[in-house]
Amino acid sequence: MKVLYIYSGYHGIYDYLEESIIESFKKNGFEVLTLPATASINDFSEVFNNNQLSVVFTLMGASISRQIHEFLGDKPIPFCIWLTEDPFYIDKSLKIIKDNNIIFTIDLEAYTFYKNKGFKNVFYLPLGTNPNIFKKTEPSEPYLSDILLLGYPYPSRVNLANLILKNTNYKLTLVGSGWHNQIPKNLRRLKRLLIINKWVSPGLASSFYNGAKIVINQHRETNFIHNHNSLNIKNESVNNRTFDISSCGVFQLIDYKEDLYNQYSQDEIVYYINPSDCINKIEHFIKEEDLRNLIAYKAQQRVKSNHTWDIRISNIMDVVKRYIPL
Repeated sequence: MKVLYIYSGYHGIYDYLEESIIESFKKNGFEVLTLPATASINDFSEVFNNNQLSVVFTLMGASISRQIHEFLGDKPIPFCIWLTEDPFYIDKSLKIIKDNNIIFTIDLEAYTFYKNKGFKNVFYLPLGTNPNIFKKTEPSEPYLSDILLLGYPYPSRVNLANLILKNTNYKLTLVGSGWHNQIPKNLRRLKRLLIINKWVSPGLASSFYNGAKIVINQHRETNFIHNHNSLNIKNESVNNRTFDISSCGVFQLIDYKEDLYNQYSQDEIVYYINPSDCINKIEHFIKEEDLRNLIAYKAQQRVKSNHTWDIRISNIMDVVKRYIPL
């Protein structure tokens, strides 16, 4: 069986996502052919003429030209698009997806929206994690922290970081491009604050996770100024960072999402409902090492059983088989 994988055209974290997905297709028994999103119609025609493909797959689909979308839509094999930025880029998604696509969305509220819009071939599927990268390791000194916030400094994360610095005495590490300018100068001078002001690879992210007593997982805002979400659809599902952290066997505090306990049991992960609640739970759990370790261990086992890339690709192929027997 052969899959044509079209690269999304995005880089950074997408390099890791796509490498993991392609590897999982191979583990699921597929031969994987690849093309960039910018490939010509002749390139696509050549692949189709010389191969018996079972499925075409891509993330986002926004970098693929309208001509290629139409070309793929006319083919009698499934064209699957995994919308990995829902609902934040849903304006762009609505310009791309068609009824003859098989659509996977990472967000529960976006899934409900698409269904209500009349899209029939749409499925809810969160992203996964790679346990070969995100795994339990012995932390080394440069990565040690009491509290870790890793990711882009969205306003809600910045607010939370400032509150932690002002209301606790714990060592806080902030990792991600743009953090330095978001923290006031008087707080940047604190010796207990470490800012790694750059995007880090998944491997380095895993090291930072393993070095933290508590990882804070605060989601992106629905109304962030750079979103393409004019309909203001609220994100109701957990991000893939949730599974990455758990895969490392590390304790996290996560802001509540409606879908949280569809993915985990209540004894496997702890949520907070607002910044004040987050501070209170930091104060509680920072003193409870055994409890943190127990919760983190249970979450790790859940992720290994339910939330790896291999499992996600198997889920995708179960859906595809409903449309065209392989």
